[in-house]
Amino acid sequence: MNKTLGIRVSLQGRGNGIGSDKSMLILSNHLSYTDIFVISSIFPVSFIASVDEVKSDLLLGKATELSGGYFVERRSRSGLRAEIEEISEILKLGINVALFPEGTTSNGKQVLPFKTPLLSIAEKAGVEILTLCIKYTRIDGEALTDENRDLICYYGDMKFFDHLFKLLSVRSVEAELTLLDKIDPRTASSRKEMARSVYDMINSAYMNDGSAETAAKSPASGR
Repeated sequence: MNKTLGIRVSLQGRGNGIGSDKSMLILSNHLSYTDIFVISSIFPVSFIASVDEVKSDLLLGKATELSGGYFVERRSRSGLRAEIEEISEILKLGINVALFPEGTTSNGKQVLPFKTPLLSIAEKAGVEILTLCIKYTRIDGEALTDENRDLICYYGDMKFFDHLFKLLSVRSVEAELTLLDKIDPRTASSRKEMARSVYDMINSAYMNDGSAETAAKSPASGR
């Protein structure tokens, strides 16, 4: 069990990608800014973040830059194509790259539909995709519930410093990081089909938990 920033991280599915000598595109669900530290506690990785949702936040943007993050402008199709090429080159250098295909954080009750364009990075770079599932399971020794989940989940119009101050008042947070299957992008018939497979794996792992409310499976988005 690793511990980072007061969050105890329990790793499930050991051996799937740990110690690999090849770089991977790592995909995970997204619940909070703390997800970066959970994943970084296991993998050396550079994160892809959205300009409009992260870089515009002074503190979160700076923290992402310092962690080796790379910002993309998802609203610009022309700019996105160039950024996909650049990120592919980072992977070719042997550096793991992680992104959150939901494009934003959820409220912890479900995995949001995926935005798919950045998944083409894996095919261009010739690397496998490693899927992860993050779950925050306990806060101050109590199971995650509707009453306490907002102490760790950061979403919607929450204010960063307000949320951070509440989180700092918490004595302990426990998280599970589950390593799911690897996917070879060359075996997928299309990007959307690959995104759906990744979504189904992560969603199934996340919803198979008493702390997460059962929700209808949402299809991967083609946005």
